[in-house]
Amino acid sequence: MGDADEVFSCRRDEQIMRYMGGPDRSIEDTHEALQRYERYQRMYGFSRWAMFLKETGDFIGDSGLLPMGDTPEFELGYRLAKSYWSRGLATECGEGWLDAAFTRFGLKSVIAFAHEDHSASIRVMQKLGMEFDKKAHIMGMDCCVYRKNRGIYPLECHL
Repeated sequence: MGDADEVFSCRRDEQIMRYMGGPDRSIEDTHEALQRYERYQRMYGFSRWAMFLKETGDFIGDSGLLPMGDTPEFELGYRLAKSYWSRGLATECGEGWLDAAFTRFGLKSVIAFAHEDHSASIRVMQKLGMEFDKKAHIMGMDCCVYRKNRGIYPLECHL
């Protein structure tokens, strides 16, 4: 909740949120989202987290893993302030979250989705090694859903 003002700065921006269900209309909308994220954090040990640029400490967006409604699926999401677009940061944070999803949190599969016209987000999913899974109507939008499954790692054998 301490990052609510920074998170609201992204969530109220119509251009940032045009493919994410629309902008928050008030700080209270952002508080509600952050309260949901805190509940998920307590339930699963992860959620969406605020992101800060390591070099400067500047707020740059949020990212993380969220449950997909009443399904057993978890979604990777990322949202960046416009001044940080096209720098590879969504891919970098996505790599970190996927690694944590499979190695730390034990998830078997992670999905990500984007509005079918949101080519930048679709490119990020592809760079992350996610594979197209299906088209679906999510959050009132026609979306492309991508998936990455946890790999099977060979057991180390010592003779």
